[in-house]
Amino acid sequence: MTISPATASTTVGANLDLSATPVPAEVVKWSLPVGEAASATVTPNDLRAQFRASTVGTYHVTVAGVRSGASATATVSVSEAALPSMSVSPTSATIAAGGNVTISATVLNESNAAVNWTLTESSAGTLATNGNSATFTASNAQGTAHVVAKSAADPNLLATCTVTIAQCTSPTNCPAPAHASASCAAGACGIASCDPGFKDCDGNAADGCEINITNNAANCGRCGLACPPTNNGTAGCANS
Repeated sequence: MTISPATASTTVGANLDLSATPVPAEVVKWSLPVGEAASATVTPNDLRAQFRASTVGTYHVTVAGVRSGASATATVSVSEAALPSMSVSPTSATIAAGGNVTISATVLNESNAAVNWTLTESSAGTLATNGNSATFTASNAQGTAHVVAKSAADPNLLATCTVTIAQCTSPTNCPAPAHASASCAAGACGIASCDPGFKDCDGNAADGCEINITNNAANCGRCGLACPPTNNGTAGCANS
């Protein structure tokens, strides 16, 4: 007498098919030990049987020949079924205004792996979907957007990508400031350096390095250094 499979693993509530190969013309009987029968069942169908357990544990299904008494036992390990889960990648991203990011979703332990996409802040940009991936394109305004993927089978199963829309992610996203080169720090455009002879005296990156310190009497040679007044004339700054 043989039983197949002789060892097996399954999960709580799942069906496991077993089969027996007896001597010819043998009638078989399927059984579980008394202590295991309270939390598992074996449904016989001649030389086949279906095992199902309601609790975690190790079970022993025996098939025996009614006439010969020959028997074989299968050992079945039963564990908890994995719960459905959802994830997105990336879970967070920082992009420049007008930029985009592609997000992918994965559904595990669910027969239907399809997802539905939504954008929580509709004014933050647009969302183009393609099955289990979506591309978010930001508007020209800074802020935060949330791209949500929901399981088509279970809308309560969801995952979110948080997108920070920054003024920039690199200096190439920034407009060229006057008489200066651009920088990008902490998502904001700024001034990396001023052109020779120019300074950012008002501290406002938007107008660049606005002062020509070689000819500005109020900022002569450096910011805030004013030329002294002259008698019967106008102070000037040259080649400072």
